[in-house]
Amino acid sequence: MSNELREIKKRLGWTNADIALATGVSESGVNNWFRSDPQPVSEPVIRLMRLIAEVVEHDCGQEIIKKTGIEIKERM
Repeated sequence: MSNELREIKKRLGWTNADIALATGVSESGVNNWFRSDPQPVSEPVIRLMRLIAEVVEHDCGQEIIKKTGIEIKERM
């Protein structure tokens, strides 16, 4: 599993279910990435999570997200 994905997850304060919702991957698929013997995470998923993290943290991120139709967890 990508350490970068783990860092993004922590930075956003997301659960595996939140990642599944945002990426369109099943929750069980995401769970597999975070097991003790993880399955590889594809480069497109890593890129998507980088992009989502940047948008979420941007001042107008919520507006952008609404326009794209991506479902994500609201930041606390």
